Amino acid sequence: MRILIADDEMLVRLSLKSMIEELSGDFSVIGEAANGEETIELVKTLKPDIVFVDVRMPKYNGLEAMKAAKQCSPSTKWIILTGYSEFAYAQEAIHLGACNYLLKPVGMEELGHTLDRLSEQYIQESEFQNKQFENTIHSLFHGLSIHQATNGFGQKTGRSEHVFPILFLFDSHYGKEQMKEQISAFADQILGSIRTYCGYRIKIALLPFQDRELVFVCSFETSQKESEKISEKIRTITEQVLRILDSHAEQNTGFSITAVKDKPAASLDQFVTQFHDIKKVAPLRTVFGQNKMWAYQELKPFTKEPDLLNICETFIQLSESFSEKSFLKYSKTLVELEKTVPGFRLPPKFKDNINRFLRSTLACHLPDDRNISEWLNLLQTHGEQYLLQDRQDSPQTDMISQILDYIDQNYMHEIGIADIAAKLQLTPNYLSTLFHKKTGSTFVKYITRIRLAKAKELLCNTNMPIQQVAEQVGYFSTRHFTKLFTENVGCYPSEYRKQLKCADISIH
Repeated sequence: MRILIADDEMLVRLSLKSMIEELSGDFSVIGEAANGEETIELVKTLKPDIVFVDVRMPKYNGLEAMKAAKQCSPSTKWIILTGYSEFAYAQEAIHLGACNYLLKPVGMEELGHTLDRLSEQYIQESEFQNKQFENTIHSLFHGLSIHQATNGFGQKTGRSEHVFPILFLFDSHYGKEQMKEQISAFADQILGSIRTYCGYRIKIALLPFQDRELVFVCSFETSQKESEKISEKIRTITEQVLRILDSHAEQNTGFSITAVKDKPAASLDQFVTQFHDIKKVAPLRTVFGQNKMWAYQELKPFTKEPDLLNICETFIQLSESFSEKSFLKYSKTLVELEKTVPGFRLPPKFKDNINRFLRSTLACHLPDDRNISEWLNLLQTHGEQYLLQDRQDSPQTDMISQILDYIDQNYMHEIGIADIAAKLQLTPNYLSTLFHKKTGSTFVKYITRIRLAKAKELLCNTNMPIQQVAEQVGYFSTRHFTKLFTENVGCYPSEYRKQLKCADISIH
């Protein structure tokens, strides 16, 4: 804790400073004042955590100095130094907000008890401030405006606030539970290493943003004269993070952590903008390398290369679909890569880093001497082996559920079993047999049932013409739609609508 001593007697100041230095604890004397005017100016400049102030001083007494200085440093704690004959002043000081008063000459034991009590109070208040800050960042991530998120937090204190962001990205072929364990262990290391920096003027938040992302945010509150210390604090925190990254890189070949940092933002508004900028460049780790800390400014020039960004994002989608065990999504992503990657000139270093990325996320070892097109063929085979093989969790059943979801979302379009089989690179006969085995229905009957169910909803809830209803559910021949509807429902669509209206009238 940073302490200012204000007393017009030099020997009192020297004695008090000497005793404070002997005490165990994080206490340091950062300034001395010989009168009330100096006290006010030093509090404005240094913003100390604690001020020991003598009641009787020239150029404003201790109470006047405290009252004036509190306007610019409301979080500073004040301890009054007084003699027996000035006891009434001490009482008035307590009324003005002083934490305590000490009778001169100050004893070592009493001084130690006072500072220990203030230190405990400081820690509690710091934790509360830190929790408020964490809630603020959490609210911003969930779409609240700056005004709504802060809700009075971060009021003006005469100091500047600098918000330093780091985005952590985790890539691995591990299962969901194992990933959670690894990310949780990493978060504990980060917090354990950095939490000692928390205080009134340093607040931190470490929050999940998506399944495989953590956001670290550190806020420094400083005066203009302390601005040089920001760089030192950020450098210290960055070094701590780098040591943890290096440690994980050595121990976990199948689990990589990449960090992207930016320069400190001057406000929460600027932080939100910077965070979105960091998110845009994060996919570039697939070509620039993982298990490193990248500065946003290093990656920013490559945002002008949309084709490169698109390739990086698609490789990340491939790893996500593999993690989700979604063979349908995995195959569709490979098709996208086949359209873009072969025609894009990738430097050898980029190709090496892509290989490392796929090795960590897909557990797939691709030969270095093969070209990208050959890699994509090997990735297709790899996906079939791991995502379509018969296992206890029945990936075939999972694949059918994905197809059913696809039908639910696309029933209004021209879709057939042959189209889906082509995307999965399976034969239509095999997929048709598998579909019937898992659902008890043919593909055609299933999609007809879905379309007619939706048609009933439209007939019931809208006045849409029959032709338009047919088109909305995927039939561009009204005659064919009417035939199917009659065969399956037992009446014409127009009769079905009339029956519903009559039933509604009779109920009412």
